[in-house]
Amino acid sequence: MNKVAIVTLGCPKNLVDSENMLALINEAKLEITDNCSLADIIVINTCGFIEAAKEESINTILEMAEKKKSGRCKLLVVVGCLVQKYQQELKKEIPEIDIFLGTDSYHKIVEAINTGLQNREKIISVNMDLSNKYHELPRYVSSSKPYAYLRIAEGCDNFCTYCAIPQIRGPFRSRPIEAIFE
Repeated sequence: MNKVAIVTLGCPKNLVDSENMLALINEAKLEITDNCSLADIIVINTCGFIEAAKEESINTILEMAEKKKSGRCKLLVVVGCLVQKYQQELKKEIPEIDIFLGTDSYHKIVEAINTGLQNREKIISVNMDLSNKYHELPRYVSSSKPYAYLRIAEGCDNFCTYCAIPQIRGPFRSRPIEAIFE
């Protein structure tokens, strides 16, 4: 059985995205590990908001790429904000990455892993899906704290010159009130 490790960088939205991926991976009967050295598949949920976050994401990708070269890692999957904004540069500069999933494609994680394991070809899924269906995904709350983050909205409409959120997460979309209560 393939073991999957997820490394989450950045904000609480990324944590919720990772928890959604964990639930999907668990439902697919893939084994989850928190030890990247034992993982067959390493998923890195990146941040690309500010320069320091981009550097941390790139350094983490490079570190995990070494595990692919020297360890048991078969697939290196990079997900999230950095991919949404810089997928072409990442594809060109870090050929060890097998799968690229943007901020609105992480729900395809199991399909991408299965295809990647079978076909051994690069997979890129970076779209801006405005359907607002992220709240329908299962979630595995990973925190041991007595609280969990609740996403009530996504994106932003205020294209401020200093902010990349509209480019990365798209326009503002509010979660239906019924889904929040549920």
